Amino acid sequence: MFYRISVAQFSVIALLSCLSVHAELPLWKQKSNAASGLESRGEHGKAVALYQEALKLISQDDLNTKAKLEASLASNLLAVGQYDRAVDMGIDAAKIAKELKSANKLDPDVLLSLNYLQENCGRYRETKEYKARTHELDNKVIALSLMLRQAVNPRDPFIFHDHLTYARTFISLHRDPEAERELLKLKQWVKPNTRNQTTVLLCLDAMRMKRGQPGKFEAEYLAKTKPESAALRKVAECKFWARDHKGSIACLEKAKLKIRGTASEKLEETVDINRQFASIKMDFTDWKGAEVYLRQSVALLSKDPQNYKQLQTARGLLAHCLKQQNRLAEAEALLRESKRKQPNGKYRYDFIFTDEERTALEKERAGKSSAPR
Repeated sequence: MFYRISVAQFSVIALLSCLSVHAELPLWKQKSNAASGLESRGEHGKAVALYQEALKLISQDDLNTKAKLEASLASNLLAVGQYDRAVDMGIDAAKIAKELKSANKLDPDVLLSLNYLQENCGRYRETKEYKARTHELDNKVIALSLMLRQAVNPRDPFIFHDHLTYARTFISLHRDPEAERELLKLKQWVKPNTRNQTTVLLCLDAMRMKRGQPGKFEAEYLAKTKPESAALRKVAECKFWARDHKGSIACLEKAKLKIRGTASEKLEETVDINRQFASIKMDFTDWKGAEVYLRQSVALLSKDPQNYKQLQTARGLLAHCLKQQNRLAEAEALLRESKRKQPNGKYRYDFIFTDEERTALEKERAGKSSAPR
């Protein structure tokens, strides 16, 4: 039996058929989408398997897709503790992006994937697997983070921080010549007569003085920089970077004797000195010793409502210190305290409102606080 259909019906059927063909995604894309869904649900192991399958299915000439998939795979490999494979995959993705950028063929989506991977580089440092190989793994993962930042945005101001941190990983591995090599690279990269250049030159001197060599720049810096306590704190920071802990402590003890200025300035310097003493303790994983200095800072800052942001930072450092001692309940209580309203009665995000909206909010809050319970 034959059925007759109208021209209009035929057109609809033909259109649906065409849409069905176009809606059929390539198999690699289907697997990639499924992997992304698993990743968003925290099923990273399954996501790894699907991203690997997707990579095998793409054309080897499609470098943009390859870089995106490798970056996504690397993020999930980090999540499941396969750090070495993650680093290798991430490095390859960054290299491909650099080549495509030079050829003016780079898909902007690749940069988004690389940026996401860069953000993940510091996310899994608290796992037991990572801590077991801290210094060696830091060297690799921070190198990858630096490479990704440079690929995404060569003008990113955090490149300096990443590069300085990367150089210090060599000191932790007792490979000082390589640390100095990275500092010399940074010296060429930073602009002259800037804070960053001063930091690099002081770090270079700190390394040389640790070996018993003279530090010409440090002597000049201390002689001309005022206030003296600020100069000593800066030198102490750079000696700490070079893991010259004795030299750093000596500078901090001198800085304590040179504190001058208003009560607010004295408070700021005292808190900074406490932070540096705590950092030295942390370098030896002496979390209990670090806690003493961090608690002092929290106590001092709690007395001054004008130092709310500094207080939040100090509480965050103390909470981290408590977590390292497995005192999780205390750390959580401290973080909850940080989320409450500011001491002067203003709330953290009130700055986004107009004066009229803020007035209305304050009336509403006052009504809620006075309402019977």
